[in-house]
Amino acid sequence: MLFLYKYIFYKIFSRTLCYIVKAIYFIFTFIYNIIKISIIYITYNRTDYTFFMFNIKNIYPFLNELWDLYEGFDKPVKGDNESLYDRYCNLVKEESNHDKVKYYDICMKLIRNLDPSSKVVEKKLSPTHRCINVNNWLYNTVEKKYLNNKHIIDRIFELSKTISPENENNGCFFYTYDEIYVEPINIIQLKMFDANIAVIKSILEGERNPDNASAQKYLCKFVRLYKKMYNTYCSNTREKNYKENKTCDELNTLSSSYGMLRLGKPDISGKVPSLDANEHELFEICPQDNSEAELLPQEGDISGTSTSSKISTTIGTMAGVSSVFALLYKVKRNFYLNV
Repeated sequence: MLFLYKYIFYKIFSRTLCYIVKAIYFIFTFIYNIIKISIIYITYNRTDYTFFMFNIKNIYPFLNELWDLYEGFDKPVKGDNESLYDRYCNLVKEESNHDKVKYYDICMKLIRNLDPSSKVVEKKLSPTHRCINVNNWLYNTVEKKYLNNKHIIDRIFELSKTISPENENNGCFFYTYDEIYVEPINIIQLKMFDANIAVIKSILEGERNPDNASAQKYLCKFVRLYKKMYNTYCSNTREKNYKENKTCDELNTLSSSYGMLRLGKPDISGKVPSLDANEHELFEICPQDNSEAELLPQEGDISGTSTSSKISTTIGTMAGVSSVFALLYKVKRNFYLNV
């Protein structure tokens, strides 16, 4: 009988111990996930838009030059010109009333990125394209409270003009996106698509191109985002304010550019939905995508550059997109892959 009691006690104890160990493991796993999420969120979520850029090679591999460009813009400043940039940015630091260290860090990267002699990317950028992309990088990676101190950011841009004769003749200025458009980040993304229409068209014309499906997915997201913006701000006859008028003007320009993609191209017309397409028509043409890495962020913008100045390669105007749910998914997936 004693043996039986010992056996029962052992079974109960071992099972209880197993549950306790599992509970402890679950708690530590949960805490680990929370800490990991917090670190990544703090590191990458300087604004709400960066998740797209950290996943662009997987989602839209044909836009990988965008990733390379903005990854280069965001790297720490090192190299032969570091001491030169340091002299400029110490001036900015002295003129800042608060957050001196933060503005110094912003200045170092911004001055470097505006310097035509810097090697942030292998490909040579024209002054116009460098200016557009630097402004987009700045808008999408720097917290708004720092950009709101416009006089400091303007000062950095002014100092950048003295770096070289090229900068003096083709000086770049700070684009105050939020003063031009409503939901400016959406306009940036629509312009990014517009800048890469030639690339997308070339991919869609190649039936066996491995990027065909992702290019069509990107195209469909453009159409949905365009329709969302147009229906919200431009489809009614009420009087519009300045930012709404500028937004609708930009959408009309984008519509004309998009129309050229469909014009005279019967071989790809079946893959290119009309901007007037209803949801049923979009469903028929667009590949279904259950991932929520949509082109639907919150706000941001690009300056009023015309479509005639768009970039012919995949280095176009860019915007990062983020969603907390997508970020959580990424962390969860990486955790289970790495555990």
